[in-house]
Amino acid sequence: MEADVRQKTDKEQFKNAEERASKLIDHLLDRMGSNAVFGEPQTRGDITVIPVAEVRTGFGFGKGSKLPAKDVSDENGQQFGTGGGGSVIPLGYIHISSDTVRFKPFYNLTKLTMAGMFLTTWMVLKIGKWLKK
Repeated sequence: MEADVRQKTDKEQFKNAEERASKLIDHLLDRMGSNAVFGEPQTRGDITVIPVAEVRTGFGFGKGSKLPAKDVSDENGQQFGTGGGGSVIPLGYIHISSDTVRFKPFYNLTKLTMAGMFLTTWMVLKIGKWLKK
């Protein structure tokens, strides 16, 4: 009898967590639509520029039991949680003129510098190995 009540409570709690996660996902999708990827076109003369970005989202929900935190658990020691987030990274812009359409990327100097440092280190180590032979 007690196990049936606990199982029913678990199902209700899980359904509640599932509903909260669903609301979170809907909210993220509403906020991270195509407007987050492609900005408003800007026109000057015969040139139009459209900003382009990369959008990343993540979310999750979970359940735990027999944890000592009394303020967030129910009467059976069950705990539920949801969370999510996202980021928008500018990638470049689409340049539209009367005779051409081009994507012009923004360059991430930090990534380029790190790649250069990695390549230089790799080359020094390889040359060192070749000289030892």
